[in-house]
Amino acid sequence: MLFRSMTVSLFFNELMPSTIGGDTMRVILLRRTGRTLGLAAKSVLVERALGLTSLLILALFGAAAMLPLTDDSTPLWIIIATALAALACAGLLILFTRLGLRLPKGVIRRIAQSLNETVTALHRDPTRLATLIGLSFLGQLLIFVTVWLVAQALHVPLSVWHVVAIMPAIILVASIPVTLAEWGIREGAMVVGLGLVGIPATDAVTISLVYGLLFLILGMAAGLVWLFSSRLGPMSVS
Repeated sequence: MLFRSMTVSLFFNELMPSTIGGDTMRVILLRRTGRTLGLAAKSVLVERALGLTSLLILALFGAAAMLPLTDDSTPLWIIIATALAALACAGLLILFTRLGLRLPKGVIRRIAQSLNETVTALHRDPTRLATLIGLSFLGQLLIFVTVWLVAQALHVPLSVWHVVAIMPAIILVASIPVTLAEWGIREGAMVVGLGLVGIPATDAVTISLVYGLLFLILGMAAGLVWLFSSRLGPMSVS
């Protein structure tokens, strides 16, 4: 089930803005295994929340590690302050919910309740919690390694610490659902972000285009797997 779900997700991420298509298909596929709509949506929400948290933590430590290596530390302090503020807000949302304080009705309240329920459930299963956190960080690190390898192949002097410090912010900006599969907005974010560490705009755009093409090829290959599958119906939970 997981392989089919992620395969379909990769394909539909290339057809819609940001990750909307992939996330929607994952919810649909989970519903077809007998899960409720609420549980299916919550699982995707939690995965995204873990990914965001790991991105912010990596950005925090990456920027802090770069402070002694750069003359102009202002952009790094902005990244550090933003990451700390976002983590603090997320923590406060969960804390307020756990204390029983009533948040304004709407999406924020539902998200806070879902995260609180998940944190409470995972707290009783530390092994699973550690596994989820580890996989979340691993997923982000693989993206960073991909960008770094692309830069090395293009002979662009982009260090690992540059990638760790800058890429989280680039990924967050590129995730804004404005363009199909992040094309255009990702390139703009790359130019601004990598420009902070001295990478020329032409090199930044080239890195972004190659990175995007790699995921486009991966998504199309995933689409072929889905299209030639025997069915997209109910699947085994195992």
